[in-house]
Amino acid sequence: MSSWCVVCGSRAHGVHFQVPSCRACAAFFRRSISIGKHYKCRRATQNCDLNSTATNICRYCRYQKCIQVGMVLTVHVVNPMNLNGDRRVPVIQPNPGYTGGEGSSEEASPHMVYQDNKLIYDPEPLIEQLRKVLTTPIPYISSLSTMRSLLLTFQNFWPNKETLTVTEVSTLDYRVFLQNIEKEILRCAQFAMSCRQFAQLPIEEKWFMIQPFWSYYHHVSRIHRTIDTFGRGQFLRYMITDTICVKMGFKFEIPIEDKKHDLLHEIYGQSASVMKESLIDPMVALNLTDFEVVYMLAMGLFNTRRNKRLSNMTKTMSEQVIEEISDELHHHYLDEMRIDNYAARLAKIVKLQVEYTDLRRYFKDVITMIEFFDIFSNSFAKSPFCSDL
Repeated sequence: MSSWCVVCGSRAHGVHFQVPSCRACAAFFRRSISIGKHYKCRRATQNCDLNSTATNICRYCRYQKCIQVGMVLTVHVVNPMNLNGDRRVPVIQPNPGYTGGEGSSEEASPHMVYQDNKLIYDPEPLIEQLRKVLTTPIPYISSLSTMRSLLLTFQNFWPNKETLTVTEVSTLDYRVFLQNIEKEILRCAQFAMSCRQFAQLPIEEKWFMIQPFWSYYHHVSRIHRTIDTFGRGQFLRYMITDTICVKMGFKFEIPIEDKKHDLLHEIYGQSASVMKESLIDPMVALNLTDFEVVYMLAMGLFNTRRNKRLSNMTKTMSEQVIEEISDELHHHYLDEMRIDNYAARLAKIVKLQVEYTDLRRYFKDVITMIEFFDIFSNSFAKSPFCSDL
């Protein structure tokens, strides 16, 4: 945990409102929130010096910095007032025939096309985008603790729920789903780059960590996003993209024979049931905070003991990061959630990670079976992104 206030740079006096800060900045933030004060920048620059040695610190810039570094008055717990599953955001029903695309999928993604009942996927465009993400520094990581930086990046991915409208579909073009997978892989890389230690690794070491991690990131973040959007009631909808949800039993739109399509639908339905039992239901029951979800994701990224491709230096770094984020989680439980004995809760979170290891093996078997019985040939499943599933 940082020993310096992330707002003004003076010595921190512990974690206040989820960030390391001094008592003065913590009191300022509490007072500003409590009275609903609206400030104006003293110099109209919105970039004033906030160093603790400065005189007449601009209250507008100080408050904005508090928000920027992640100060919140209350912990965000995914805990809707309504436990009957009533939706929190508007859900619209599209016109018949809508399958999730905004125009031609071929035009939007020429690197994924159907040919002879097969999906031909070219990974090169995504590889190039991923390379850029993994070599682009994130500016705020030097001023925040590891968990705080990861949390800020994770929350910035999510659309503003106040203006969000979700479209519910019964069928979805598989290429739209794949486009979202690409987005999630890039987000996964940005998430990892939010850790200072990870950002300093050679790019090949970064890739060796991202490759086995992205599917875990995808499933955990999608489930958490769904719970946050619709609540903890009956899990009837699933946020398959940021703005599209599906109900259990939906179908992918894929140009293959009807018999094969029905069989594929049945296999995907069974996979969804397995995931619901192994991961969705336990996450709903735990009612995880954003902080806990980010901890789960970070543990998935830095649990590198069995990754034989990584150097010993990277594995040592990973162990150090795990120690750091575990210490931050400890303070989160004590200072923010006011939980003194959290051992049982933490054990359930760790169990989720173990469950996903088994779930990933199951998904790999499903992909192999679909390919072996010539039900649907999808070259994305053979790309470098899936070689470690």
